[in-house]
Amino acid sequence: MRFRVLTACLFCGFFLLPGQSPAQPLVAVSIRPLHSLAAGVMEGVGDPELIFKSGASPHSASLRPSQARLLSRAGVVFWAGALLEPHLGKALTAMETGHILALHRAAGMVLLRPRPAGTGEFPPFPLQGRGKVEPGTETGSGGRAAFDPHYWLDPRNARVMVAAMAKVLALRDPPNAGAYRKNSLRMGKALERLERELAARLAPLAGRPYLVFHDAYQYFERRFGLRPLGAIVADGLGQPGVRRISNLLRLIRSRRVKCVFTEPQFPARILRALTGEAAIVRGVLDPLGSSLKPGKALYFRMMRQMGESFRRCLMAERP
Repeated sequence: MRFRVLTACLFCGFFLLPGQSPAQPLVAVSIRPLHSLAAGVMEGVGDPELIFKSGASPHSASLRPSQARLLSRAGVVFWAGALLEPHLGKALTAMETGHILALHRAAGMVLLRPRPAGTGEFPPFPLQGRGKVEPGTETGSGGRAAFDPHYWLDPRNARVMVAAMAKVLALRDPPNAGAYRKNSLRMGKALERLERELAARLAPLAGRPYLVFHDAYQYFERRFGLRPLGAIVADGLGQPGVRRISNLLRLIRSRRVKCVFTEPQFPARILRALTGEAAIVRGVLDPLGSSLKPGKALYFRMMRQMGESFRRCLMAERP
């Protein structure tokens, strides 16, 4: 009998990760920024598993067998939602166990409508108050996205997500509920300090024109008073057409744009048609923290890195 019990315990332990006790649920988080927030909430208790480790665009990333096995063992899954991670959404639909939370549905989230940019140029927008949508369905009329899914780039939304994560984890792991709540309060204060720091750093840049590679930054821009003119590509995946490039060239010349941003996962050659003949500074924005080491510090480093990229490019300083 003792042998059978010992064998069963060893068998159960085979599926546990280092530092995880049998009572703790395995926590899986889809992308690096959300994983970083979860790591902060779980500090001193355990470590969440990152589903998409490569830093590739979650719009097109499909699940590997190892990732599917991770999901099958997870007791808690935090993800960004089907608008950003369609392939992951299909896999999660088939899951029969575990607590799954698409973080845009957390109570208190501020979600913004996608900006129309058929020609590449954004319409002007006020800093606050318009374009918000309530959490709910992910598609609107005509099958269009109901909201912009890059919501983690607002530190206030990050605070909401941290509180929601702590609540879920406390429910699934009652013995450590106090630690999750304490960590969430500490994280909330750190995120408040981050917001104040970035606001002071970026305040002198208000009104300076620039273009982004694709429209992924309006949460950051609205929070810190930045005013982009447009995006090079419409969906972050395809190549800009001739008409779009023509419109953007006109915009660059008429508004005297000196700063254009690309992203790590997209080829820089696409910018040449727009920046080859002008003295334009090229910056890099990384909304996923793909160049940073995963962990609790990533979110803060990613946001500071983004703020510094805006500052250098808009101040026409070469990195």
